[in-house]
Amino acid sequence: MISIDGSTDIYSIMFVSHAHADHIRYIESRAKIISSERTYDLASARRRLKAERFIPRNIELLPAGHILGSTQLLLHNYAMGLDIIYSGDFNLASNPVAEKIIIKEADVLIIDSTYYDPSIRFEDREDVYERIIEFVESKRDSFIVFRSYSLGKAQELIYIMNKAGIVPYVDSNIAKINEVYNKNGFCLRYQHIDLKDLEPNVIIYSKLNVDILKSYIKIRYNKDVYTAVATGMIYRYGLMRNDYGFGLSDHADFYQAIDYINSVNPRLILTYGNDKVKFARYLKAYGYNAIPFSEIYYSYLVADD
Repeated sequence: MISIDGSTDIYSIMFVSHAHADHIRYIESRAKIISSERTYDLASARRRLKAERFIPRNIELLPAGHILGSTQLLLHNYAMGLDIIYSGDFNLASNPVAEKIIIKEADVLIIDSTYYDPSIRFEDREDVYERIIEFVESKRDSFIVFRSYSLGKAQELIYIMNKAGIVPYVDSNIAKINEVYNKNGFCLRYQHIDLKDLEPNVIIYSKLNVDILKSYIKIRYNKDVYTAVATGMIYRYGLMRNDYGFGLSDHADFYQAIDYINSVNPRLILTYGNDKVKFARYLKAYGYNAIPFSEIYYSYLVADD
């Protein structure tokens, strides 16, 4: 049987929906993994992999729209006559640095619960892009440090900067990931950051010492330095000690999730993740047959796959 995104260590085979750190943390211990080729390449750029990548005959991988290489898992359980989809992290909004999501119908849907709350509704992506560009252009004589994940969000920010004619500085973690993107047909333009030779510009930074970096630049170059984030998490946690924040998420919000569920048209929904209980409760209130994910129930569904 198959572990989904390292949900359990019981199974030797693991489905890796995408290459974010929290989804590949158990990958080294696996003999075999199921993933897209791009996810495998990105995971290899972040960790040393020994696992063999393969796709069983009863499994389809469908683009999830979350980041480059992200996929949903569609499992055909022929013995039980069930099609089961695990969404992984997904996004219905068009993202220029990720594949567009493809949705198919299934009997059972195991769905991500990152944004479970109906009070959260994301803005139009292009509108957020415009606000980010306006912000950056208003600070042309200053440094702007975007705190960012090295994979996914960093590349989208580079795309936005390039769109505005800006070639941002990036750290070594991001540069390594950019190489994989550009090998896959993207044309991300960026500069490797050299702290001894900087000009006022955008810095996209994935390392933890952002506050130290900000102080260093301010003292060395005698310029204003602003920190910013572009993440859906500002809807839950605010600016998170940054000067500016933009609601730009790689995930679906509650209403996108509803659209996704309606397209999959499942008979049963299993909500998956830290907020699975709350998400199931909301979905029930909207009239859906939803229960929180459990390993016991999952094991039953895939027992004869």
